[in-house]
Amino acid sequence: MTLATNIQLYPQWVAYLKDRQPKTLIVWGRNDPLFLPAAPDFVKQIVPTADLRYFDGSHFVLDEYADAIAEAIIEMFSPMPIEQRSILSPSTCPSTSEGGLANESR
Repeated sequence: MTLATNIQLYPQWVAYLKDRQPKTLIVWGRNDPLFLPAAPDFVKQIVPTADLRYFDGSHFVLDEYADAIAEAIIEMFSPMPIEQRSILSPSTCPSTSEGGLANESR
């Protein structure tokens, strides 16, 4: 996928988000030089229940804040209540075939 083909698909993505209203986590680097700050706000308007989290990162915010964003993903999408997640050890966590979350710090 190129930037040109990516942009061509925006109307379809917007229609999908409006119609389906999926559980959505938006993570955004405040210093992203490629996409304007209006972009995450636009998605939040389409999916009002979306959780929008800003980080003091760039376009590569996923690399720059990997641990914090991984925690946000787990927090939002894990079917297990947080109280139960905190007592899991890596050997009992069902999240991966290796028996736990990579780099789990609990």
